[in-house]
Amino acid sequence: IFSPAFIFFFFFKVAPYINGRIFDQGTQSWKVNGIATAAKSIPTLLNSKLYSLYDEQYGSLAQFAVSCPHSEYWQNVMKQTVQELVQTYGTNGVYLDQIAAAGPRQCWDPSHGHTLGGGDYWVTGYRQLLKEARGGAGNNAVLLTESNAEPFMDGLNMYLTLVGFSGNFDGYNRIAPAFPAIYGGYYFSMGAVFYEQDLTASPDVFAAKLAKQFMFGAQLGWFSLGGRNNQDPYMGMFDVLMSSNFDPEIEYLKLLSNSKLIINDWLQNGRAMRELPLILNNTDTYNIRYSHSPVPHHLGGARIHGAKPRYGLNYNSVMSSAWLSSDSTSLLVAITTVERSTSAQIRFQIDMDKYGFANSSGKQFLITQLPSGAILGQYAGNQVTYKGYLGPRNILLLKIAPK
Repeated sequence: IFSPAFIFFFFFKVAPYINGRIFDQGTQSWKVNGIATAAKSIPTLLNSKLYSLYDEQYGSLAQFAVSCPHSEYWQNVMKQTVQELVQTYGTNGVYLDQIAAAGPRQCWDPSHGHTLGGGDYWVTGYRQLLKEARGGAGNNAVLLTESNAEPFMDGLNMYLTLVGFSGNFDGYNRIAPAFPAIYGGYYFSMGAVFYEQDLTASPDVFAAKLAKQFMFGAQLGWFSLGGRNNQDPYMGMFDVLMSSNFDPEIEYLKLLSNSKLIINDWLQNGRAMRELPLILNNTDTYNIRYSHSPVPHHLGGARIHGAKPRYGLNYNSVMSSAWLSSDSTSLLVAITTVERSTSAQIRFQIDMDKYGFANSSGKQFLITQLPSGAILGQYAGNQVTYKGYLGPRNILLLKIAPK
């Protein structure tokens, strides 16, 4: 029997939250250094010196100002804070919020030493900030931020992809795995927005969100256990996750987590390929569902931002993905049934030329089921075929490689 402290130390990784972009105007340090290093706006008047701040408010309703990332003071604050959290308090890393999420602000303060107004100082400033933070954290700590802007990829270990998963999963306007297709092997992503009502209104919506994360190669979850009392809809999920009413969803989460361990080499080091031409139940269209549950897609629908929530979610009752290995020697195919009570007869035929294997028609390919290693068939490269049955809330993992 392990003590709670032992379990926490060996099984949990801790990355405390700090904000890498905004300064709390209610602090003493704001009065001493914050004002001087904040990004400054000016009215559109010739030679105007009437600077103003980029003020922002969030759920706490505290008043914040956007800091100029080119400021050496702000860079040093981030470095010192990260260093103290990792080196003194022994955390596994630090989450620096908003850096890859919020766009640049024009800064007109000449004391910051950058070009006034436009320029590349916003990106180069944050890149230097992340370099300083890495120096404070050391090479073995994890640095994370919100969203997935390309310029900061080499300075971070992981992106929190809330916005990336905020769209519909099917239909004419749906999210696509562009980032893992282009940058697979060079970045990691985690998280999507989950609400209590994902379970209470329609548990299949909760499962669909998990399945889409899995198919895009992201770390599963990002569940807010407590939430805030001013959130609508509520994000605190501890009680519903502990409820036996949703044991099937917990079992599905375990299934996806265990499956991810089996295929992590493809998901972490490989890259996503084109969609599979699935034929389900002898039809050439997906089983498409639309959830009418009162759950917005993402945090953009929060009342504090004044945006109108987009309710409902288009998703497939069967989801799939294909991933090319980092050495381009094998293709991983993953297929899962999402809903509690929906099974499917599954069939696909693919031309390996379209999945990273040039001139494949004259070659033979083997389909191997994972993790058993059972060989399911041998096919010519231009007509690799699978046909089978998948029960509710199940997953199929196939490795396709030249013989």
